[in-house]
Amino acid sequence: MRAMTSWSAVTIDPARFTADISGGFVPFAQLRLTVGAFRWNWIGMDAGIEMRTVGYFTEGGAHAKLQFVQAGPVAIGFDIFIGGGGGPTHRNDFLFEAGIPFSLLFGDIVRFTAHPYLQVYTDKNCPSLSDVKGDVDSEGKAVEQSSTYTSERDVCHARDGTRTGNANDLPLPVGEAPFKVNQDPRERFAGARFMLQAVLEIAVSTNVNIFLMFEGDPVGQRQAFSKNYSPLFPSQDPQIYGRAGVTFKF
Repeated sequence: MRAMTSWSAVTIDPARFTADISGGFVPFAQLRLTVGAFRWNWIGMDAGIEMRTVGYFTEGGAHAKLQFVQAGPVAIGFDIFIGGGGGPTHRNDFLFEAGIPFSLLFGDIVRFTAHPYLQVYTDKNCPSLSDVKGDVDSEGKAVEQSSTYTSERDVCHARDGTRTGNANDLPLPVGEAPFKVNQDPRERFAGARFMLQAVLEIAVSTNVNIFLMFEGDPVGQRQAFSKNYSPLFPSQDPQIYGRAGVTFKF
């Protein structure tokens, strides 16, 4: 029990489970449950569910991990996460993550894990043309007065009324500062990121761990994590994130 962890390459024994509660930037908050599914010698599998939020997107999903190496103080595994969610003004997203955690095991007390993983995402950051028209039809209001159009971010109007966007028949906003955008904001933002993650887990008692996690992508930015689409973020995706949390073991 004391050596059991959630984030390392070592999987949880069958009939045991962990509950992780964490917060930071980003996500702002996360709840994660993991249960042991299988073990034979140093081969094991666990699986679970989780929920995380950045305010503008709240995601739920499922994760699974396979441990296939444990030799002395080293363990290696393979894990995946599949999930998605949504938020205000018709936002939604879908995520797929797959990685290989490498863990150093310092007795029963400390686990340090380096975890490179691939993240594939598709984000809907702005209402589509059909969303706006749907609300106009259901509310019986003009576009400029519909709840979706008035509550969406200003950047969502960037290509309205132009020949370069899919919302050509929406009115051109008046009096708004122009936005320079690389694509029509009413279309989905899709991409892939190579994330590098490091996790330090420390057992403070038989049933409780604390952990610190840092991760980031040195190459690509995710527009959903920028001020244009989510005001609590900086002007550009910082590409470096961190959080701290507690693991309860049962």
